[in-house]
Amino acid sequence: MKRTISVLLLVILLLSAGAWAFAEDWNPDVSFTTVDTEGREWTDETFKEASLTMLNFWAYWCPPCVGEMPDLQKLSEDYPDLQLLGVSMEEFEQDNIKKMEELEVKYPTLRMTDSLLEVMDTGYIPTTIFVNSEGRIVGETYVGGKSYKEWAGIVEKLLEENPRVEKNTDEPSDGKGATEDGGR
Repeated sequence: MKRTISVLLLVILLLSAGAWAFAEDWNPDVSFTTVDTEGREWTDETFKEASLTMLNFWAYWCPPCVGEMPDLQKLSEDYPDLQLLGVSMEEFEQDNIKKMEELEVKYPTLRMTDSLLEVMDTGYIPTTIFVNSEGRIVGETYVGGKSYKEWAGIVEKLLEENPRVEKNTDEPSDGKGATEDGGR
């Protein structure tokens, strides 16, 4: 009986250690929970869904930010392995939503959080960083607006250097780091 209990305790201990190790496996450079302009929740788990995520920090009153938005929209359409996320520097933000509608911007814009602000450490906008599917910041921090051609060159280089890493998990993916409420 003692041997059975000992074996059972050992199995429980091993299973819990394995679960802990699996939970510790995800430790991204950029960790956040926030909402987008439509109220959907987003987390850092979204990085797993694309080869490369482009975080573009902007505000509606910033001419270089607004000037590059049509090119960013086209970039998000032309590169399926790229996930483009705007990050709003404003409290929400009818003005941001209005500007996005005016420019026909369809990529999501997230609300700024303290943890996102930490990685956008330049103090200038627009600022853009890239995160790979492992949650690691890759490339450099880009300050200032760029043309489609400039962004495409950067994205192509980073996609080549950061192919998507597929992980075999038993959990079904509901896409884009979606949360229980069906958001992202």
